[in-house]
Order: sequence, then structure tokens, then C-alpha cells
Amino acid sequence: MTRLTLALLAAGFLHAESPRVVLLHELLRLEAMERKSVLLFPLEQQDAQLEVKFTSQRGGEGVRLAVYTTGANVPLAGTTYELTGTLRTPLAREREYRVEIENLRQRLGHALVDVEVSLVFGVSSAPPAASSSTPLDPKRRLYTIIASLSLFAVILAYSAIRLTPPILERWRGKR
Repeated sequence: MTRLTLALLAAGFLHAESPRVVLLHELLRLEAMERKSVLLFPLEQQDAQLEVKFTSQRGGEGVRLAVYTTGANVPLAGTTYELTGTLRTPLAREREYRVEIENLRQRLGHALVDVEVSLVFGVSSAPPAASSSTPLDPKRRLYTIIASLSLFAVILAYSAIRLTPPILERWRGKR
């Protein structure tokens, strides 16, 4: 019986969810062309993963979320303009962070956004990739290079044709 109890406890620990702390769960109103700082918080004890879930209940273009370190103007992570989505990013301890939401694409009216900001501890995740773009295949890359060089040659030839007579006239006139 004790072995069965120990096995169940071990299985419970293995499948236990990571500790989650909900920092904010609110319905926010954003006017058209407005950017709002939703939450400012320090992360002091341990590294965590920030998870922001949002759903725009009213607003045609959607909203954009971004996470900044305090004092920085470049976001650590952000979303595109979407009606619903989730933003996840790892955060380092001993820093202050702020979560901003913006409604800059909508010209009239307002947007109602349901936002839930939470920290998940004990999750080891790789930092987001520096670039999500995929490289071109070699044939397409070669085609792009040839097209660019051809366009440059056409512009160079046109400039030479248009500029040569005035330059020659000026040069001959000075002799």
C-alpha cells in the first residue's frame, strides 16, 4: 500500500504544472490611436516566463502587445496587430518590466481587450529566435542578385546617356 501511495505521489510531482502567478486579469478600454502601459512589475526572486493572453472583444484592426524593460524603448518581445493571441517570453530576474498595449491602427471608436498577464516559474524555455525569417533557396537568391544587378546596369546606362552630352559640352567649352 505504501509503494502505491509513493508511486502516485511521484506521478503527481512529475505531471504537476509549473507554478503560475496571475498578475493582472482585466477588461481594458483603449481609445483609438492610444498606447497604454498595462502593468509595471519587478522580477526579483527567480527567472520566469511571462505569458500574456489577450482577446479584443471590440475593435476591427486588433491590438498589439509589447514587453519592455523599464527605461528601454526597444521591446523584448511583441505581437503583430491581432484580435486574439498569446505572447510568451522568458524574463531574467532583478529587472523591472512593463507590458504595453496599443490600438494605433484604429482611427475611430475604441477597443475592449480582455488581458491576462501571468508569470510561469520553473519553465525552461529557449529565448526567442533573433529572426524568424527563412533564407531563400539558392536559385531564388541567384535570380534576385541577377535582377538587382541588371536594374543597376540599366540605371547606370540611362544616367550615362543623359549626362554625357552636357558634361562633354562643358568640358569642350572650357578649352
